[in-house]
Amino acid sequence: MVLVALSLIVGLLSFSQKNEARFIEKQVFVTLTEERVNGQCFAHRTDVLNGTLKEIWAIDGKMVNQDEYMSAILEAEKEERRVEREQKDRAQRELLQAQILLQRSCYEKLISVFINDIVSLYHKVADGRLRPFWVIKKNSFETVQEVEQLITQQVPMAQSIIKNPASSLEVLQQYAQNFEQALQQLNLLYHDTLLNAQKNADDPRLLKELLAMTTEL
Repeated sequence: MVLVALSLIVGLLSFSQKNEARFIEKQVFVTLTEERVNGQCFAHRTDVLNGTLKEIWAIDGKMVNQDEYMSAILEAEKEERRVEREQKDRAQRELLQAQILLQRSCYEKLISVFINDIVSLYHKVADGRLRPFWVIKKNSFETVQEVEQLITQQVPMAQSIIKNPASSLEVLQQYAQNFEQALQQLNLLYHDTLLNAQKNADDPRLLKELLAMTTEL
């Protein structure tokens, strides 16, 4: 809404030959108010001529009566507020959608990183020379089957989930949490397996390789 107001006062005096003011012949007061509401220009002019009041109402340059003027400006204000609210709501939705897309992207990348780390670490711990020394306990994996299912079932499922644009944010968040925990469990399994192998292995070549593996922890 743009508002422009203008007031004008004009007074005409009659003077004698001696430059003495005798009386006011005409006194005019003019007030003009223009408002632009929802793309329309509403003008209200008030003229006071020698104490007589005259009002003029116009919409986009077309003269209307007071009732038409008031009805139109109220409707225009209502529509302007509706448009402003709609724009605000749309901006809010766009912001939320952008935040969701950003969160999706972060979770997808995070899951991909976890998958790569899990697969890489699994190949190490699943080495045939280390397999006999696996330490299965409650802190890591309770069964060998759980380790195998992580690679054969959960990893492929996660890869499918992150490629599916219909996957919900909640599902991605849950997979990220699960895989973070799985990576910690796999790290613990690998660490405990190396220590167990160093303690119980009797093959000199394997012991040397175990020393090299330990330095990578």
